[in-house]
Amino acid sequence: MPDETAETKPDGSGPAKNDSAVPVSGGRGIAAEVMATLRASGQGVFARMNTLLSIVVAVACLVVLWVVIIQSVELAQVGKPYGQIYTLLMVAAAAFGLGTFAGFVFGAVGEEKEIFGGIATAVNGVIGGFALSDLTQSKNGVIITVLSSLAESCGQQTVGLVSCLIGFYGTAGFMFMYMNKQYLLNPELSKKQQLAEQNQRLSALTLNVKVSLAEAGTRPTTDPKNLECIRKVLKDFESAKNIDPTLVNLLSLEALRSYSKAYYVADEIPKAEAMLRQARMLQPDDVETLFFLSHLLITAERPREAIPYLTFLQALPNAPVLTWKLLGYACLWDSSRLKEAEQASEKYLAFAPDDAGAKFNLACVHAQRGPQDPGNRQRLLTELRELVKRDPESGKLLVSFAKLDPCEDDFYAWRNDGEFNEIIAPFGPTGSAPKSP
Repeated sequence: MPDETAETKPDGSGPAKNDSAVPVSGGRGIAAEVMATLRASGQGVFARMNTLLSIVVAVACLVVLWVVIIQSVELAQVGKPYGQIYTLLMVAAAAFGLGTFAGFVFGAVGEEKEIFGGIATAVNGVIGGFALSDLTQSKNGVIITVLSSLAESCGQQTVGLVSCLIGFYGTAGFMFMYMNKQYLLNPELSKKQQLAEQNQRLSALTLNVKVSLAEAGTRPTTDPKNLECIRKVLKDFESAKNIDPTLVNLLSLEALRSYSKAYYVADEIPKAEAMLRQARMLQPDDVETLFFLSHLLITAERPREAIPYLTFLQALPNAPVLTWKLLGYACLWDSSRLKEAEQASEKYLAFAPDDAGAKFNLACVHAQRGPQDPGNRQRLLTELRELVKRDPESGKLLVSFAKLDPCEDDFYAWRNDGEFNEIIAPFGPTGSAPKSP
């Protein structure tokens, strides 16, 4: 009786061909499917070869295990001892291990080649000389004797199976290690070595770049020749990073700090900031990283963003003294933190009483509070007289700050104060840039 579920052709002449059916051709079809899957995976040629070799080794292991199990069952059924057959597994494992060691030796480069070069030469001599001459002897050769002993320990009458296992797994182990060493490990090690050498060079170039010597809001500097060398190293690093973006993940904390200083002095602030934030991911409480990042944010005209980092930094036991100077400056940009700005500046001045920048920051605190309070007014005027006397540049800065902009100028409310104008009068007219000396 015909199958009622079978589809028919449109003309009713017979069953239609099922186009969705996939022809199966045994092992050949499976191999084709595996290769198609590997091509569709998006992996490179080496990765596909490596995956295919891994599959072959895994399948071969299953085959050997199956053979051992079948033979042990057959021997058990006829009442013969079958424990020796499991030695085949150890022989296969040993051959694979020796093969991987040989692959490592022949794939060695650099310092490894100096260490294992003698072994590679010895192996070549054994294969080229001793092995060929020994195999010409029918029964008394060392290789034949060893194979016979292994076969006997595995319960085999001949050396055929043992020889095949050693040959296959030794070759598979060699290819597996050599391919990974040559195309994966060696390039990675070479990349790390080159990166380490470049990091060492950049560290030497940025050794004299002192962020702490740069005033808040200004970049650190270096001599033009050194800057040119720094830019060249950064250009090489950028080229390498474009090829492999993961290079940044290989940098140590010290290297990240060196790159941040290099980008900072080269006026590439966003890249310097990215390096510092990467460094914070490695060690969030690193004092030098926190200080650099705070200094950079202030230079980038984002002082409010620096406040949390400086607040965290000042609580650390080994915080640098300059932390309080930066904090005293950054808090000036938040009117709700004037008390913190005052305390930070006073604490820093306890260590460096002659620092004009910190004194100016303290004067800005009192300026923002306005002249309404007589005590605050008198204190500011006293501070300004002493400041411009010791540091005339501060007087010029006061003039440039005394502009008609109440939103930004700390001294806007003091423009009509007679004593204030007397203090800044020698340095230029109020509301204009200072006169050239």
